[in-house]
Amino acid sequence: MTLVLNDEFDEEAWRRSHLIIASSFPGDYQSRRSSSDLFESLYSDENKNRIEQERNDRYAEKIHSLSDLLLGKAPGRTDPAQITLMSKRWGLGIEFASVGKLVYDRAKARGVGHELPTQWFSQTSHP
Repeated sequence: MTLVLNDEFDEEAWRRSHLIIASSFPGDYQSRRSSSDLFESLYSDENKNRIEQERNDRYAEKIHSLSDLLLGKAPGRTDPAQITLMSKRWGLGIEFASVGKLVYDRAKARGVGHELPTQWFSQTSHP
């Protein structure tokens, strides 16, 4: 079962998308609980639960995890005109860390930018 919980995009965005990428899936929930239990734990509005489940079912063939896309287990775009919808309901923001590392490596290779002192980003005491 593919599960993406997302109300950030309207129906037209989901319909027009060729590929829907979820940053991650709540797999640990899926193994322990039914999808209806998960929906109920996330939303108190039964109508919203129903709409989200119907949307996930309707577009299931388009929905893939980011990790599967990066590992080549899920299809990517085959044409630049295709639309990819990135669902961020679940996840840790790993895509931001990945892009940050890529930018850092490229800047370092080109000799641009400035090193910042590590202590600017650390804390020695808790308030």
